[in-house]
Amino acid sequence: MRTALFSRHQPGGVFTVDDIVEHPGDIFFVQSGHSAASDAAGYGNTPDKPFATLDYAVGKCTANQGDTIYVMPGHNEGITTAAQIALDMAGIRVIGLGWGSLKPTFDFDADAASFAVGASNIICENLRFRVSANAVTVGVDILAGFDYTQLLRCEFGYAETATDEFAIALRNNAGCDHTIIDECFFDAGAQAAVAAISLTGASDDPIIRNSRFLGAYSTACVNGITTLSTNLLIEDNLFYQGATEPAIELLTNTTGIIRRNDIKTNLATMAAAIVADACYLFDNYYNEDVNPGTGALIGTASAND
Repeated sequence: MRTALFSRHQPGGVFTVDDIVEHPGDIFFVQSGHSAASDAAGYGNTPDKPFATLDYAVGKCTANQGDTIYVMPGHNEGITTAAQIALDMAGIRVIGLGWGSLKPTFDFDADAASFAVGASNIICENLRFRVSANAVTVGVDILAGFDYTQLLRCEFGYAETATDEFAIALRNNAGCDHTIIDECFFDAGAQAAVAAISLTGASDDPIIRNSRFLGAYSTACVNGITTLSTNLLIEDNLFYQGATEPAIELLTNTTGIIRRNDIKTNLATMAAAIVADACYLFDNYYNEDVNPGTGALIGTASAND
């Protein structure tokens, strides 16, 4: 058992993290603003002496032993180059601690800046990706060939100024099978946003669920390009598409299920809100009017037995 010990000056002793189910591997802490923060030996094992940067912490992990990195409340880290932060150690979790304005934040300070997932079996949870440049090409980039990425309760596109924008907030590249995007928030204006999620190349079993999409995306909130994907699941999302474009537009012959999504956009026909010729649709609703407008079912309701 690997145990992280750290003091919060509690009466009666120290607080321990020793849950073998949740923490089978090593545990590290990251906090940019802490007075004791440093990327050096002797740091990172307690929140009182954390590492200063996430990428350094990733380099201290061991592949596939279940290591966990806790990013502390108030952490802020700037990114200026492609893959400056690279989660390239397989089987690790990066968990953000904090909520509201204290949620750990990564600032994309140049158009080429990106946060890369470069290994399989990576979990990122409760992180905020803030765009701080006019047209960042890609925010979070799941690199080709890496499977089982999970992005949970993350925020994409919180803009530092009104003209800042991700062109693509999250890109799932070819061969990135079994990606899960759950309870995330995608926010964009009308400057340069192309897609919140781009399914770029063939992947199997990507899941997009329980998420909220807000913005004017010039192609679609969820867009499939280059090569079709298979067994896609898009469920229980809210799409508020500000452009006269679909909420979901997949490459021809992409297969899967799209169900229980609510969509607001403004198209000639509500059927155009979802472009997915080879997917099965269940209980998706469309609305282009404010109250007292009511949502309409996309397609025809199935008869009851």
